[in-house]
Amino acid sequence: MPRSLIGRTFRALSNSAHGQSGLATEMEFTGDDAFVTAIYAGGSVRFGQVLARRTDDDALDMHYHAGSASGAIRAGHGRATFTADQQGKLRMFIEWQWLSGDHGAGHSEWAEVSRPPEPSTEE
Repeated sequence: MPRSLIGRTFRALSNSAHGQSGLATEMEFTGDDAFVTAIYAGGSVRFGQVLARRTDDDALDMHYHAGSASGAIRAGHGRATFTADQQGKLRMFIEWQWLSGDHGAGHSEWAEVSRPPEPSTEE
C-alpha cells in the first residue's frame, strides 16, 4: 500500500450479491493520518463514509456506513488489501460484512481511476 491514499479514487469492478456498491460506485480517499477516511457514492449508493486504520500487515481495518437510493442506511466492517500493477495503479480488495440488516458478507474489487500527481523533483 502506498504511504498515502489521500486523493486516490477507486471504482468498483465487482461485488458480492449482498453488497451495495456497483460498477457506478466510486470511493475517494480524503484522509490518511491516524485514521484513513474516504467518501463513496454512485449507483445505488447515495452517500457513504469510511473510517479505517492501517494494520501491521499494511491492510486497512475499515468501518463504513452508507445511505442507499431507496432510503436505507446500512453499516459494515471490512478488511481492504492492495496490489499495484506495472503502471503503479492500485487494486483494492475488500472482504466485508454488514453489521446491520441481514449481516451478509462478501467481497468486492476496486480499481484505481485517479491519483494525486507525483511531487515535482524540479527546483
